[in-house]
Amino acid sequence: MTPNAFHGARFLLAALGAGLAAPALAQETTLRVADSFPSGHYVYTAATQPFMDRVSELSGGRLGFEYYPAQQLGKAKEMLELINGQVADVAYVAPSYISDKLPLAAVGELPLGYSDPCVGTRAFWAVSRPGAALHNAELKQLGIRILFATMLPPNQLVTADPIEGLDDIAGTKIRTSGGTKDQFVNELGAAPIHTTATELYEAFSRGTIDGLLIPLTSLPPYDLHTIAKNATYDQNLGGFTITYAMTEARWQDLSAQERGWLEQAGSEITEQACATIAANTAGVIAELEQAGVSQLALSQDDRARIDAISDRIARDWAQQQDGRGLAGSKVLEAFKDAMQ
Repeated sequence: MTPNAFHGARFLLAALGAGLAAPALAQETTLRVADSFPSGHYVYTAATQPFMDRVSELSGGRLGFEYYPAQQLGKAKEMLELINGQVADVAYVAPSYISDKLPLAAVGELPLGYSDPCVGTRAFWAVSRPGAALHNAELKQLGIRILFATMLPPNQLVTADPIEGLDDIAGTKIRTSGGTKDQFVNELGAAPIHTTATELYEAFSRGTIDGLLIPLTSLPPYDLHTIAKNATYDQNLGGFTITYAMTEARWQDLSAQERGWLEQAGSEITEQACATIAANTAGVIAELEQAGVSQLALSQDDRARIDAISDRIARDWAQQQDGRGLAGSKVLEAFKDAMQ
């Protein structure tokens, strides 16, 4: 496979000595980074690019990257395979897309009552660190290490046709990113449909799907706001976890200094990215309103129904994982503790 590489910028270290600039240090290690996001996607501008920039800055240009966006190396569901097969060194790994391999990582996507994505991001980051509950129960066994992560703003219900309440969802086809979002849609009497983000516009515009469970910030990058007619603006219908990971074997191949640069940049960008994405939500809502997407104002009965479904989903999820011999309740409690 010879991809058409999109090379990231190279950063030079400027050091002053005796009033003169010292020679720049040569790049010693290059990591291939793969994801499925189109060029200019807000996840890239808020997280991926800042991470690469920060590592280059910390390393003085000695640790650099080759970036392959827009599924150049593989599809969204294949990213874990890319790092396991050494096609990429770092890849965007979404637990929702490979819930069979990362069932416990879905804890970050449960509708747990927070509206600030940074609350979920910090909790997920805490439980996924080496030695923490999620890492010990799942990530360690898979041999992967998360370099940085962010939670998207909570999912909202978005429909192609105007609706007045949740009863109007019954019998429709709603796209979800999988996992517990399927249960949410089922409990509303609708059918969950799975498509990748790159297939959304065609499916939504053709009526293959009637609605979406999706963060509002994900609508403009795929022009979905030009089709939508209604959306909730203030619900938490589950989240979506963004992680960029590498294999533990590749991690151990790096020098201690290189691992230190990646760790520092990962911690900083995890905190920074969720704040950037959260701040963008207000602007996105204004853009949706301008495009004619009306806010769906849910009744108190509908809100109570959502709360009851959310509680049931979290409880059922933990019990299902426990029943499979996995540490569902332990990971859920650790996540809830980290939310405090």
